[in-house]
Amino acid sequence: MNLIDSIRKNSKLSAAVFTFIALCILAFITYRQYSITPTGPEQAVSTPSNLATGPATNATNQNAKPATKKSAPAATLSYEDLVKQYQGRRIQFDANCRATPSYLTVKAGTSVMLDNRYGASRVVVVDGKPSTLNPFGYALVSLNSKTLPHTIQLDCGNGKNTARILLQL
Repeated sequence: MNLIDSIRKNSKLSAAVFTFIALCILAFITYRQYSITPTGPEQAVSTPSNLATGPATNATNQNAKPATKKSAPAATLSYEDLVKQYQGRRIQFDANCRATPSYLTVKAGTSVMLDNRYGASRVVVVDGKPSTLNPFGYALVSLNSKTLPHTIQLDCGNGKNTARILLQL
């Protein structure tokens, strides 16, 4: 029996394997597409409504109110304390402006920490409103929207849709 006869006998098996692989690739592409693009229509938001900045951040934000009222003002907390306080609500931007994590879900009125882990200033745009993060600086942003749920887009530098935050009731 030669190779061609063997392939003809196993053509149903080959077709099934090919179909399975094609479905896996399609499922992966669909997953990646929906994990990057926003869900639902764009809506008007009021972000950032309150902005508190770290010691190495833009001086234009120095008169802003702290994002949280229950804790001590941001200026008196160390960076390590803020990292603990904002655990699960901190987005870090690396040297290539990649966000980690790239997706968060939070309730309206929640403050998040935008954390620049690079030695150069960054402009992070939160739903169309820019915030300057100085080298190794951070900003505390309170997120609110008139319409919920709402997907907030974050851009870092030249990167568009670097991260998303789903704002819920």
